[in-house]
Amino acid sequence: MTLGIRPAHLSLGAGGRPGIPARVEVIEPTGPVTIGILSTLGQEIVAALPPDTRLEEGAGIELGFDPGKLRVFDAVTGHRVGPV
Repeated sequence: MTLGIRPAHLSLGAGGRPGIPARVEVIEPTGPVTIGILSTLGQEIVAALPPDTRLEEGAGIELGFDPGKLRVFDAVTGHRVGPV
């Protein structure tokens, strides 16, 4: 199985919940959002963060997310597992 979450459903800080430790690789302000390219657990992930987000490349951060926004996919077929 593979877990997935949309970049817009990630946030800085876990708000008291368990979070995901990540390292900032690239920050790209685009106007309406700031795109963060992050690395965690040997994977690259993308987060769409608020436009006023200020992070330094190389910084360690913690990402938060709503567990209800996670999606599960079959690792072989790529098809979503569970209700739509």
